[in-house]
Amino acid sequence: MPNVADLEAVVVSSDAQLLHTVTESLQNSGVDTVTFDDARAATEYISTRKVDAVIVDSEVAGATRLLKKVRETPSNSRTPTFATVHTRELYGELAASAHFIIEKPVSQEHFDRALRAAHGLMLLERRRYHRQRVEVPVTVSRDDGQFTCNGTIFNISEDGLGLQCEKALRRQELVQVQFVLPGSATRLRCSGKVIWADSQGMGGVRFLALEKRHREALSKWIDHQIGRSAGAITAASRTIK
Repeated sequence: MPNVADLEAVVVSSDAQLLHTVTESLQNSGVDTVTFDDARAATEYISTRKVDAVIVDSEVAGATRLLKKVRETPSNSRTPTFATVHTRELYGELAASAHFIIEKPVSQEHFDRALRAAHGLMLLERRRYHRQRVEVPVTVSRDDGQFTCNGTIFNISEDGLGLQCEKALRRQELVQVQFVLPGSATRLRCSGKVIWADSQGMGGVRFLALEKRHREALSKWIDHQIGRSAGAITAASRTIK
């Protein structure tokens, strides 16, 4: 998955003028673009990952179905969507699925204005799905305090963590985890629930109870990691036919 700072937009169109205008605006805002000229291929791409914006040309066959599919995909249900229309008759048809409707030909000014309005939501949504890669020792015990195992956290978010334990965890098991964030002297302790686990000791834990001071420390640490990554962004554009 892209880093939180590396926003990615999907653009669906075969209109050269629209593609130039939209991709230039996105790149100037530090947003990577993936372009398609086929709604079916775009739908398949979006259904397998988190994206940060979807821009669809209404003249592409299947445009309305694609926008509805974005709304139905759990990871993208709140992703900002843009529809460009070549006739006012399409406003009503697209209003339920698109956050922004822009008439063609699309001007740089109009698209930039819509993008600025959506940018905050794009960052917020990406942050919700961010998983920071780490390699941190962790102690796992059952909710009753009985020791279970030592392990290593390989990613962490504000809502939970992924880890590799010495032995397999049990799905739906309630556990206590203790760990120290890189660069921090504070030991975080919280209860959690194992939401997935395999037979090799890998698993995912969702936080259930994290003290306010620990949650604030984790949030501040993640913000710092995001800031470090943001400074290294180089926008790129690629086309998929």
